Amino acid sequence: MSLRLLLLALIGLLLAPPTEAQSWPVGVDVLMASGGAPVVVRRYHTVYEVSAPDRARTRVRLVMTAMNAAGREAVGELRVVHGGFRRLRSFEGTLYDAAGNEIRRLGRREDEDRVLDTLYDDLRLREGSLYADQYPFTVEWEYEIEHRGVLGWPTWRPQNRGWPVQDASFRLEVPAGTTVRQQARDLADAATILNEGRRDTYVWHVADAAVREPEPFGPPWWEQVPELRLGTDRFEIGDAPGRLDSWATFGTWYGDLGEGRRSLPPAAVADVYRVVEGAQTDAEKVRRLYRHLQQTTRYVSVQLGLGGWQPFDAAYVFERRYGDCKALTNYMQAMLDAVGIEAHPVLIEAGEDGSDLREDFPDNAFNHVILRVPLAEPAMRIPALVDGAVWLECTSPYAAFGHLGAFTEGRPGLLVDGAASRIIQTPVSGPETNWTRREATVTLDVRGRAEADVRWLLHGEERTDAIVALDRATEAERGIVLRRVTGLPSLDVLDLDLGRLAERPDTLALAARLDVAHAARRAGSRLLLNLVPLSPAVTVPTAMDEPRTQPVRLGTATAERDSVRFLLPEGYAADNLPEPVELESPVGRYRLTASPDGDALVVVRELVVDAPNQPAEAYDAIRDFFQSIAEADGARAVVRRE
Repeated sequence: MSLRLLLLALIGLLLAPPTEAQSWPVGVDVLMASGGAPVVVRRYHTVYEVSAPDRARTRVRLVMTAMNAAGREAVGELRVVHGGFRRLRSFEGTLYDAAGNEIRRLGRREDEDRVLDTLYDDLRLREGSLYADQYPFTVEWEYEIEHRGVLGWPTWRPQNRGWPVQDASFRLEVPAGTTVRQQARDLADAATILNEGRRDTYVWHVADAAVREPEPFGPPWWEQVPELRLGTDRFEIGDAPGRLDSWATFGTWYGDLGEGRRSLPPAAVADVYRVVEGAQTDAEKVRRLYRHLQQTTRYVSVQLGLGGWQPFDAAYVFERRYGDCKALTNYMQAMLDAVGIEAHPVLIEAGEDGSDLREDFPDNAFNHVILRVPLAEPAMRIPALVDGAVWLECTSPYAAFGHLGAFTEGRPGLLVDGAASRIIQTPVSGPETNWTRREATVTLDVRGRAEADVRWLLHGEERTDAIVALDRATEAERGIVLRRVTGLPSLDVLDLDLGRLAERPDTLALAARLDVAHAARRAGSRLLLNLVPLSPAVTVPTAMDEPRTQPVRLGTATAERDSVRFLLPEGYAADNLPEPVELESPVGRYRLTASPDGDALVVVRELVVDAPNQPAEAYDAIRDFFQSIAEADGARAVVRRE
């Protein structure tokens, strides 16, 4: 062996992930490292080898110990997506007991490989499961993926969900001279870089990382742990090379994939003209065509063609009446093109926990696409108009016109507009959009039981959640579902009126007659009446022992208004009513009043959360606010015979 080859071999050994004997005892070091966490990551080594713009290989070795039942699934189950441009070359697992003795290995027929979704989907999911009957136990997972088409490099987070890590590394191997873009957070040491011959190698390492408990009501866990983002300027997937040196070049590449795919057949064009006939404004045309899309198509995941990036022709969707997010968005854009209305797709990372996209780091951080339709009409005439545009979620048959919801709102997305492609923010809905109103008449008897006739009006996020849940429920399940979506799990539904549920109105009206078993508690000859029996309980943030470091995230801005009229038993009257309560905090406001009205008692409750995102220093004030609400909601009035 030549001296040069010998040196390269030695260097490779130094940079390779450490190897150990195949034994994983749980010693004092592991117990101390756990810090009370349900999982300890013993080893987490990833190697990502790039051989060409469209060729790469990922090798992962992951060893985790489940300290208790809370870590059972996280350690004992592994799921790997493959298919299409991702070929799974190996998938192995080994189970060890607390002493480090091997119990068994994953059998060839024990893991499950199944289609990830339905109809034409070429993505698959390989799943493996290995468990022990006693804790702690350890599982060692290893798998390898060959990428035959590359669109973006991996993001590495060594502390999944903030669990403690004993040893982790990420090794990147690329052809010499390859541009490597990187962005790190909370990784103390820079990469070890080695340039030898035809390969450049980068290695990042983390050792003895203590548990990181995600702070309550904070950003998602992945924003609170160390992170490494990697990328390069060139990629190739299928026969479509592109660049990722800027968002504009990536947006241009995606836009080019849709060229020539928005032509509608004559029958579809006639359909469009029929739908918009008589519409006086562009806004009305968009509304009608969006409703037409919802009524005549359905979402089906279709991942064929360029790894699922290229949308199917609009004609394909018209003929088959289904498509994935790209196909349905492209079809909606084609219908708008047919009537001369401009629209642009927006690539986005969807999910209720927020987005992982960074404006200063071009990358493939997308899993969804929506549509933005600019309209030059007064916003007062179009409630859905935000910053001069209407936003459309084209995959949901339930969404209200112009309402995105928590799945995609309030986050960055890539507006696709050729060389003008750029990152923009999706709108954030406020309490004027997301609101619930409850009006009830509660008839109380002398035993403290009551029946309540309740009418709900729901708009925005609450309306969509209710429609989805109730529409999918069977007749027998709808009473149970109503209790869940209204936050009243303990009440029995005696009668239910779903109103115009099937029509998907922008404001959903529901009505029900409820049995309120514990509206009041008997205390001798008196009744202690619960003044807030029909409002869902608020969640009080937990007290923190350490100073808060993360910003506060309370979800979507909302408004609730309850008006409850209590009909008291004959000869009874309310006494000792609580004083009105008014509260203010950085996130919103609360009001509760109780006042007699003839033989009845009227209670009005209002809660508005209009600023759910706050800095860390506001946490204690927010906690005090919700604690005070919980106390006010627990107020009772004395009802006694006159």
